[in-house]
Amino acid sequence: MGNIIYPFPLPVYQGFIVEKSFNIIKEDTYNFISQNIELFESIWDCPTKTTQHLPKHKNIKNTHLETQIKSNVENYFKVWDFNKSYNLKISEVWVNIAKKGEYQEEHHHGKSLFSGVLYINVNELSGNFNITNPLSSEGILMDFPDNLSNKYIIPPQNGMIILFPGWLTIQIKIEYQYHLI
Repeated sequence: MGNIIYPFPLPVYQGFIVEKSFNIIKEDTYNFISQNIELFESIWDCPTKTTQHLPKHKNIKNTHLETQIKSNVENYFKVWDFNKSYNLKISEVWVNIAKKGEYQEEHHHGKSLFSGVLYINVNELSGNFNITNPLSSEGILMDFPDNLSNKYIIPPQNGMIILFPGWLTIQIKIEYQYHLI
């Protein structure tokens, strides 16, 4: 009888923003939303409103956020022991807002090496962060065991940052949250 191997690990990182920085980021995000609420639009095939369409200079800026993103990306690299070094930069940051029952459709950020989400305002009713198994379309040919399901689910928490390969398909069902991408 042979051994089962898992040749394709899925490098997804989950961490938390340092509390002092998170409180500053949260306050700055609330201020940004209140001062720019008219700029939020539904631009995707879902009801979530976003500032992703805005030029970079009009979107949210926060040095604490950038520092925390960089720190968590460094941890991501250490944990997964990536063999190649990259000259990484933060190319885009935007804010999404959604009301109870809204969602972020299934999508990927294919042009990015890595993408991420930071949860700012979630509660026990907030929807999960769903990662679609990249082998799922082929998976219809076989019955996957539970540990290799079609989706991997991460329940969100305030201050949680999730980093993932840009090509990975994700979906967010929202009960109530603000999140930065």
